[in-house]
Amino acid sequence: AYSKLSSGKAMIQTTMTPTIFDAGIKDNVVPTVAKATINLRILPGHTSTEILDYIKNVLDDDRIEINAIEIHEPSPVSEFGNKAFNELSLAIKDVYPDALVAPSLMIAATDSKYYTGLSKNLYKFMPVLFESEDLPRFHGINERIGIGNYTKAVQIYAQCIIRWNK
Repeated sequence: AYSKLSSGKAMIQTTMTPTIFDAGIKDNVVPTVAKATINLRILPGHTSTEILDYIKNVLDDDRIEINAIEIHEPSPVSEFGNKAFNELSLAIKDVYPDALVAPSLMIAATDSKYYTGLSKNLYKFMPVLFESEDLPRFHGINERIGIGNYTKAVQIYAQCIIRWNK
């Protein structure tokens, strides 16, 4: 069932989402050139080269040119049985005592891509509770989180700072 949800698929497979189309200038003229921008979120364990090769093989048309505009390889998988992950878990439990903290994939693009060479463990998370009705708003109309969720997120980040400065 999880794999049938858009949000679930993004956690278990590479996603390809067309975001920009550019073709034609009139509704009754066939365009001679068409361009599409596709946003890829590459699942850890795969590489951009593998995914681009896959796309080329599926398209199987020499007339189609593929240009990678910006490539970020998937981030490495961080350890979760260590002190840092444990402290992060405890900071979360300070605010949400009943929370079950487990590693998972962060599907959002973050600035962590710039820090991959600085640490072998980068923990990316958004300490916000989302309801199913929140999901369609991501990067869309009326994107927001509630004040209560925002307050809890700030509390968790504060707990992280307090715990890591002990």
